[in-house]
Amino acid sequence: FMYRNFIAFFLAAGALVPSAAMAQDDSDTKGAYVVVRAGLGIDADLRLRTADVSAPSSFRQSADGKRGWTGEAGVGYNLGGFRVEAVAGYARNVLNRKTAAQQASFDGGGRLSKFDIMLNGYVDLIPDSTVSPYIGGGIGLARVTSRLERTAGLVGGTRLNDSDWGFSYQGNAGIAFKLSDKATVDVGIRHQRISGINLDGQVGSPVTARRFNTSYRSTSALIGLRFGF
Repeated sequence: FMYRNFIAFFLAAGALVPSAAMAQDDSDTKGAYVVVRAGLGIDADLRLRTADVSAPSSFRQSADGKRGWTGEAGVGYNLGGFRVEAVAGYARNVLNRKTAAQQASFDGGGRLSKFDIMLNGYVDLIPDSTVSPYIGGGIGLARVTSRLERTAGLVGGTRLNDSDWGFSYQGNAGIAFKLSDKATVDVGIRHQRISGINLDGQVGSPVTARRFNTSYRSTSALIGLRFGF
């Protein structure tokens, strides 16, 4: 299902390509710019290296989020075919109750959120064109916040309410549409992973403290505006 979303997203982007898509533009696009992006968090999940398998209340090894939202803002520099960006971003997803726990008869809920600071690099495949595909990637730090609960009736349950920093890396691909010498719109797909997250929680009744070693991953569709100065 997720891959069908990818295909639909790129087909919609392709429909925006004007008839002069490959026309060359001789203006100089090098220099500094600001950028803002926002979009749809198609998928996000928190993976537990060691699953809580204690009955009667437990999370799966993957706590999946529903579709959410994401955004980022920052500054960049265009070297002519290669761009470098420093950005800060945020994303939030509500937990998918249907996949929150091992047994559907118990209630589960909560949310996942993520704040990151990233250094990204992009290669514009046709840098002097009105429309140019691009690919890129980046590394940085991210703080993941988990507010998850999995309850067994009125007693016990598993709770994972904590935050921690981890190492973040991501890959990007999309299409950029040049509106003017200064303004460019881009649409793209991003896959991000965050590792080394340790979250404190509690398990069962009587309550037992437990540290969960976790990793976070997400896939997002974004639209952005870059404006040179």
